[in-house]
Amino acid sequence: MLDIKWIRDNPKALVEALVKRSWSAGEAQSMVDGLIASDEARREHVTELQTKQERRNAASKEIGNAMRSGDAALAEKLKAEVGEIKVFIQNGEARERELDKALTDALA
Repeated sequence: MLDIKWIRDNPKALVEALVKRSWSAGEAQSMVDGLIASDEARREHVTELQTKQERRNAASKEIGNAMRSGDAALAEKLKAEVGEIKVFIQNGEARERELDKALTDALA
């Protein structure tokens, strides 16, 4: 299995290795570009999920503070936001698994 970090650091070396294995230069470059693009998409998606998780955690703390201070309206607004974020995260985690599987399959 190929290592994506190595591919990101050494794309030309992989293209050269593939050409030595009877790939055309265009096919090899296209494959390497595709692997790198898939990895970048996965990494961006993971970063977005982490940002949403941080916001969910912060909003959850704010709900507790709002309840303690007696601001039920703010607490309800934050609960709705947390609910939306939870749905986004659930869908995002499913998408992350798909991206991981696609990248793993491509690297195998």
